[in-house]
Amino acid sequence: MLSRTRRRHIPAMEALEQREMLTAATELVTHFDNVAHSARAGRYFNEVTAAGDKVYQRVGLSDDNVSWTAQWSLWRIDGETPRRIEVEGGIGSHVESVKDQLYFTSNPMHEPGGHGGNELWRTDGTQEGTARVAMAQIGGIDDLTAYQGKLFFSRVVDQQLGLWVTDGTETGTELVKDVEGDIQASVVDGTLVFTVVREDETELWKSDGTRLGAELVTAIPGRAHIEATTQNQLFLRTWEKEELWRTDGTDQGTYRLSAPHAIERLVTAGDKLFYIAQKSRDEGFREELWVTDGTVEGTQLVKEIDRGQSVLGCGPAGLLSSGNILYFSAQDENGGRQLWKTDGTQEGTVVLADMAFSPLFSVNSMVYLAGYDQATGAELWRSDGTTDGTVLAFDLTPGPEGSQFGRQTDFTVSPGMVYIALGPSVWRFPLETEPVDRIFGDSNHDGVFDSSDLVRVFQAGKYEDDIAQNTSFDEGDWNGDGEFDSSDLVAAFQTGTYVSGSNQVDIAAAIESLRAVEDVKTVDRNSSIDG
Repeated sequence: MLSRTRRRHIPAMEALEQREMLTAATELVTHFDNVAHSARAGRYFNEVTAAGDKVYQRVGLSDDNVSWTAQWSLWRIDGETPRRIEVEGGIGSHVESVKDQLYFTSNPMHEPGGHGGNELWRTDGTQEGTARVAMAQIGGIDDLTAYQGKLFFSRVVDQQLGLWVTDGTETGTELVKDVEGDIQASVVDGTLVFTVVREDETELWKSDGTRLGAELVTAIPGRAHIEATTQNQLFLRTWEKEELWRTDGTDQGTYRLSAPHAIERLVTAGDKLFYIAQKSRDEGFREELWVTDGTVEGTQLVKEIDRGQSVLGCGPAGLLSSGNILYFSAQDENGGRQLWKTDGTQEGTVVLADMAFSPLFSVNSMVYLAGYDQATGAELWRSDGTTDGTVLAFDLTPGPEGSQFGRQTDFTVSPGMVYIALGPSVWRFPLETEPVDRIFGDSNHDGVFDSSDLVRVFQAGKYEDDIAQNTSFDEGDWNGDGEFDSSDLVAAFQTGTYVSGSNQVDIAAAIESLRAVEDVKTVDRNSSIDG
């Protein structure tokens, strides 16, 4: 039975307490007029990215309101005063962090004497630590992907497109694979997987990151695009037929799923893929929420939320995952929009709040949302997955006009701090290191700390991985220091919440077995994906 708690407003005292607590800790970091060359009319574009303990702002201004014509600049903003990172040519549209380095493209082709292609740069946050890594011809550098402490990217050299890898130096930049077609890369179960899109098919390759380590897995009919990944699955959608495919990086594990019509907004939560789709062409434009576990049998409608009352369906929007749970907004049979959550089952699909919300991002199992209330306007709300725990986070602009949180809001997380890009400004507030009302060690959100949580965190591959501050609660950081190491295991078992019939010796043995599995995966990545 669906729980239908009707709730138009959060209780005033609860909202006021939350507002005072977080707004007091919220700090304005930058405002566009403070960092721009000059104040001009047009639309602002504002993005934030963390690399290790450093935070960068990529900000641009477009006279015709589109991002690809914007003039961009790059700033480091984690200190007391924003500092601009100077490069030759304007900042490009691609950024990717690898450990404590930020990689980005520049556009010298727009400068006098430019060579006609974009360039790949890196920075450690200092001007002296900012350097050009590689140049390209027309067609440029694209698709930046971090893997095993290096950056992989597509690059055109001598009119030949290829997959390249770099350690951040010109001498450490080399070709991995020449291809004929467009490249898109991702990581599945610790293995680099990339597609090569041709006119009538899409080749699926896997690689260990070396020139001799690229291996053709299979080919998919049609032009396919990588849409989403889980820990051990990759999902693709073909452009012409709108077919949904999945792969685990093997030929036998690559097949088409029985997906409905007009698939869009694909988001993974745990080991499941959620997406918006129309059931069939014959049933009109009814948009509903669908789910798949990667099998044909497990691809199905989540729930008919509006009970068939609207010709347009429930209109799901704002899909956002936190652990194994998906948050979204939808319209019920009465025509009102609400905040919902689901675990992919009908029984686990419930309404959290009866007001308009748009999920934005999640941190440590806390979901942050753009919510509208008549008293505050559009402001940032947060939810711990319960109705009572869905409250106003802070009120940046007091009064009914609000701060206009919405789709253009960007965010990033650095050690102990959340940065939010909103319009021409960047704000930050302290990160809550321990999720509210979560059982210590419960990484899969099932309310119990048991062996399934241990398996999950070790499969995430973050245990003592030498990458600073890159781990969430769901990936094993249970003591809030941004890492997953032995101190998290000690802290978790000391709480006494572990549920098992085994004694501590058996638990320790289980952990060592899991660590051994990780050691094997590190030595032989290809074996792990084939297995």
